[in-house]
Amino acid sequence: DHIVLADYKQLLHFNTEGKFLYTSKSEFPRAEGDFALFEILPTKDHAYLGVPLFPQKHLLVKVNDNGSKLDFFFDPGEKEILKSQFLKTWRGLVPSDSCYYLIYSFCDTIYSISPDMQKIASAYYIDYAPKKLPDIPVDPKDDCLSWEKKLSHLDDYLKTSSIGAGDDFLYIGITDKAYKGYLSLYSKRSKKIMTAKKLVDDMYLKGNVITVTGKRIPHNMDGNDIIWEISPRILMKGYQRLSAADRETLQQKYPAWDQICSSLKEDDNPVLFRIKVKDF
Repeated sequence: DHIVLADYKQLLHFNTEGKFLYTSKSEFPRAEGDFALFEILPTKDHAYLGVPLFPQKHLLVKVNDNGSKLDFFFDPGEKEILKSQFLKTWRGLVPSDSCYYLIYSFCDTIYSISPDMQKIASAYYIDYAPKKLPDIPVDPKDDCLSWEKKLSHLDDYLKTSSIGAGDDFLYIGITDKAYKGYLSLYSKRSKKIMTAKKLVDDMYLKGNVITVTGKRIPHNMDGNDIIWEISPRILMKGYQRLSAADRETLQQKYPAWDQICSSLKEDDNPVLFRIKVKDF
């Protein structure tokens, strides 16, 4: 019944209208590093499941509402812990009706976590072919700068930037060395996969192209809908290119779209797309 944000060594609590309520102080044990959560999700027992910003031993922590009780989960090994310190995914921890899903930096596996946190298992394997994850050794002395230097010597590589889980599909946002983006959809029913580098609008702003980039990848969901923020400039260009006949059709069939696109300015906030995925 309220909003919780993770901050350094504390949880910040707000009401549903955004008014600040109170702070819950919390600290990790010394062996786990400082309390700083990169992602946080509510659990069914009124606690929170989070991903430490700089994990030392575990990739997940469960903290109660007042921050006084901490439980740590999922030790993937020293080298994988180090990798997860070098770079964070935009959205690597997501909920579903039956479990939580987790992926961490430079990993090819999506893990499922049971609601009681007692079982963590490999759920999905991501085949990045013909490209691949960076296959370079991790030194215990590595840090973000030394890792980036190693990556710079590779011709190309991929990494997962975000994931999302619907009832019937998964989406995976991927970027490569040049920060080009790829958006993949996986059907849980048919096992089919679709991957796009560009999306072409064939309904509203016909012919308008949205290029997927490292900075332009969805990283949020609301129920079964993918939420994607799009720059006003992209919609403005698409609207301006419409023929008179197509603009008239837009006004008649989709007046809300016409009202938004016709009034946009380049310095406006991003426009939120709510994307419904059809069965495939």
